Amino acid sequence: QATTGTFATSTAKLRIFNSLATNGWSVSLSPTAGPTAYWNRSDNLAKYDFNDSGGDGTDSGIDADSLGGQLSVNPSTGSVSSSCSTTGTSLGASANFIEGTTNTITLFTASSGVPLGCNYDFTGASLTQTIPAQQPAGTYTIDMTATVVAL
Repeated sequence: QATTGTFATSTAKLRIFNSLATNGWSVSLSPTAGPTAYWNRSDNLAKYDFNDSGGDGTDSGIDADSLGGQLSVNPSTGSVSSSCSTTGTSLGASANFIEGTTNTITLFTASSGVPLGCNYDFTGASLTQTIPAQQPAGTYTIDMTATVVAL
């Protein structure tokens, strides 16, 4: 089973203000707890691995093949808008978080051609989370961190 959602909605967009980087920059998404992160139910009584579909026992300690989840991000369903121009920006490629291999996914990048003093708003990346079939019902959350890196 899987559930889908959106990262960075029109009412909760991810905004980057380019005030310093003249060589371009990239924006990426990763779980705040790193590769050992897990989805936690609101009552803290149930959890499951967010990116361990193989259940190899090397992440959050609750591994088993039946307990692994898989989080996928598709930045190309999103868009970048700007107070200036979006020329020089590009969306990242669709990817799955893979334990020990892909712990960070690029949402979008900007080349050295983007002007200083501009806002860049990212919205609409689709998320798909595979949920282990036996997982108890409830509302689960995971903390994610967006990082901007100057090139």
